Amino acid sequence: MWFFLASLYVSPAFAQTPCPQSLTRTDWESALDAGDRYLQEGDYLNASRLMTWTQDHTGCLSTLVTPDELGRFAFQAMFLASLEEDTALVEEWASLTKALPHEVPLWLPEAHQVSSIYHATRATKTRHRKRFSLEVPPGGAVFLNGSLIVEPVAPQDTPNLVQIAEKKGVVVHSAWQHGAHFERSLLTDPGLTAKTPRWLEKKEGASPQNSPLLAHAARFGVASVALYGTSWASRGLYEQGDYGPLSYQMTNGSLVAAAVCAGVSAGLAGASLTRAR
Repeated sequence: MWFFLASLYVSPAFAQTPCPQSLTRTDWESALDAGDRYLQEGDYLNASRLMTWTQDHTGCLSTLVTPDELGRFAFQAMFLASLEEDTALVEEWASLTKALPHEVPLWLPEAHQVSSIYHATRATKTRHRKRFSLEVPPGGAVFLNGSLIVEPVAPQDTPNLVQIAEKKGVVVHSAWQHGAHFERSLLTDPGLTAKTPRWLEKKEGASPQNSPLLAHAARFGVASVALYGTSWASRGLYEQGDYGPLSYQMTNGSLVAAAVCAGVSAGLAGASLTRAR
């Protein structure tokens, strides 16, 4: 049985098939979901078939993958390689999984051998091809395993997914490579460092970099509302004459503090929007 599975599953050094049509984000995510489902159900035959098909059609990807998505893919590949008892292949995929933001899925018991392999694996070292620079299309970028790279640097002894995007983020190339063995067409004379394209800066600026600013703006906004409410409550006490001068001071102090918090909240929100442009 496992011999038959091994005949379906291929190593990272495979030849990718021509693309009759592009592989969309929906196709990619559906393949990941189906792979998880097959492994969870113990349907290893279909899991192996799907893995082979997905690997063969990686060059057809029309979208940039994320590190987390590739981590899921690498974990599935490691799982299937463990069924073949191919130690070298297991170590390669396990090392890639460890280098990416991915954890053992909840459906896999901690006592499972694949969980043990994952926890025992250390992320591999990276190699820098110092005699070369990256050949980047004008306004484009090169991505390795879902992350932007500006120099030919990659984890050693693992399969790595290289993607090239032209201006505006259109993917024009997706291919696997082993370690830091970049295709010669991706390398040029040394001494050059690729720049982050503007379209990627805008994309990144719209989410992770600005989330702390937006979070702080929200906190100050909540504080402003709470202080304003306190001001109204203390004003009521003052008008009833229950606390006299103390309630008057509380009213004014809370009102001033509420105004300050509201101003800070607006400033942080404005800074977040400015950075995202």
